[in-house]
Amino acid sequence: MSVDISEKKIRSLCLTKVDLRRIRSTLIVTHNGRSGAHLFSNLMDNHSEVLSCPPDSLQWIVEDIHSESLISCVDSGKLTCEVLVDWIVSHCPLLFNTSSKKNSAEGTIMRTDLSGFRVERGMLVNVDEFREIAVRLIRSHMKHYSQELKSSDIFSLIHWAYAMARGRELSTDNPVICWQRHNFILPESLDSVLKTTINPILITTVRRFEDSLDSFFSWLEPHYEQKVEMFRVVFGCFVFNLNKRLTGFPEWAIRFEDMHLHTEKLMKNICFKLGISFEPTLLKTTLDGLPCIWSVRGRLITGTNNNLKKSGNFKILNDADIIFLNLLLARFYRYFDYDFHHGTLAFVKCDPPSLDLHVLTNYLGAIQSTKKSYLANLIFEAMPEDALNLRHLLSRTWNSTLEPLALII
Repeated sequence: MSVDISEKKIRSLCLTKVDLRRIRSTLIVTHNGRSGAHLFSNLMDNHSEVLSCPPDSLQWIVEDIHSESLISCVDSGKLTCEVLVDWIVSHCPLLFNTSSKKNSAEGTIMRTDLSGFRVERGMLVNVDEFREIAVRLIRSHMKHYSQELKSSDIFSLIHWAYAMARGRELSTDNPVICWQRHNFILPESLDSVLKTTINPILITTVRRFEDSLDSFFSWLEPHYEQKVEMFRVVFGCFVFNLNKRLTGFPEWAIRFEDMHLHTEKLMKNICFKLGISFEPTLLKTTLDGLPCIWSVRGRLITGTNNNLKKSGNFKILNDADIIFLNLLLARFYRYFDYDFHHGTLAFVKCDPPSLDLHVLTNYLGAIQSTKKSYLANLIFEAMPEDALNLRHLLSRTWNSTLEPLALII
């Protein structure tokens, strides 16, 4: 089916001279608990040198690109440009506005997984316009690169075609892609992620640990029948995600608190490290220039909060959990400049990161013996092969040979 693409989009398509492999870098945005990954993506979203799709629309696209169905199609020689674009359309439904979308309450469509995340309907593009633009781009690419197609080409194609179908006019033909992976990247997925992105930079949002974990647990609780399984899945990944993975690529961390309280300084430093210009749009949470609005505790909010305060109310974690967390993650509390709970300082009567590992273990055991900390009980009762086993966790949190993520402030 052929459609009329607007003059603006035709002009953009002709003048940009898109090379799918000319990507300056790819920001792979992940979170550690509820720590501002969406916030960062929406701050970056409207920059004239950045390609991005709605934050929740492409979470599992790397796994899809490396799926058996697409690989077998490539190997069989049946992957034409049109077939590839059809595959993209069928595997990226949260990019397209089609008449078949049924769950259109409040102008959004909802993902079908446990997240319940919604994508604003206004961010969806006409599927036929996307299809025609994408076919033109991939035909040009295949001709230029002698029919060679890499997984990173497909990833780049999706972002370029979406931007053009939205009518965005970038100021460069060598953009940064900002991809909201959101979820933890498990070790078995890391290689595929790095192969599917050009010049990848892993960037993890962090937040005062008790705040991010309690908020995340509170949000996830309705989706888990067993509390133990929720803690096991989240906390094992949480601890693993604080150190560099030694990929050979940049691995950054940014603080939730800095995004709110020092927005301009942080975003200028991000731009400097990416080699792109600073633009005022980086101070606003947007989707293609339109205000991005969230519902938080029954209130609609947008933008950053320069009056952000520490949370004093916790739904899932109690004081014993927080003291246990302070000690287990003491090295990271110091590194990310987070304060220790007053009860922790009264308990150990010293600077927690200075503790000897043997003494630390005794303190952790003393907390567990009170039976007041669900987190401590779970960790001390974990089997040796369990990701929550204390020895395994300490090998990540108190191992001085492991380097923390590079903090950008």
